[in-house]
Amino acid sequence: MVARNPAVISVVHVATRMNIGGASLMIIDLLNGLDEDRFHQVLIHGQTSGDEGSIFTRVSSGRQCEVIPQLR
Repeated sequence: MVARNPAVISVVHVATRMNIGGASLMIIDLLNGLDEDRFHQVLIHGQTSGDEGSIFTRVSSGRQCEVIPQLR
């Protein structure tokens, strides 16, 4: 992945699942908090299972997200 502008830093966040928990909350804070003019961010994550909650809905709209079901 290449940043659109050389001054823009590319960041890829990878999480096995966006279930309710500390790591997911930290990723969401980074996605929603980093300056879009300075950071191009992508979230790659697996799917939550049926018996666990997801906090994926807290990710701001317009963020680039990719789901890889094999991540567990």
